[in-house]
Amino acid sequence: MYQKEMEKIVVSLDSATSLEKITDLNNQLVRVNRLFPDQWQPLYYEAYIDLCSFFIKPDLGIAVLNDAEDRIREALSIERADKSELWALQGYIMMMKISTDPMNLGASLTGSVYNILEKSIKENPENPRPRLVLINFSFGKKMFFKEDISAECEQLSRIENLMKSEHKTTLTPKWERLLFERVANKCLK
Repeated sequence: MYQKEMEKIVVSLDSATSLEKITDLNNQLVRVNRLFPDQWQPLYYEAYIDLCSFFIKPDLGIAVLNDAEDRIREALSIERADKSELWALQGYIMMMKISTDPMNLGASLTGSVYNILEKSIKENPENPRPRLVLINFSFGKKMFFKEDISAECEQLSRIENLMKSEHKTTLTPKWERLLFERVANKCLK
């Protein structure tokens, strides 16, 4: 039952573009989480939905990103949780928090973003998501200071290979595809 419900929700996420639809999917995840509190994926995808909500409606602000981080912390306490995936998403969430107020949050969160993404990579060197978030984060910083981004661009082929070789199941996160396109487009400029 768990697998079937989660697959249905995760597949629906790919086509969910409205706040109403992702809120409905989030409510379904909350129900699954209540039934299966020993599973980390419902909390992971709840955090991911919070991040999607922020992208759809940025004026939701930092509160929705704080909620996402709370879900990640809760999922990290589950014994069989995939820490690499959770830390990768947490790094992405923290990066977006910085984007809400870079002058005030940049100095206090930048080190944490790098640390959490490096932990994620160390936990699973074959996971493309933390590497991609790390490059995207580095881009933002380097572009702000008008520095050369060619070293980051050179890493994209390795990440693309990791994405292609990754064993995917229905529940494997797929959010790196859109991020990869955005990062690759920055290299083309």
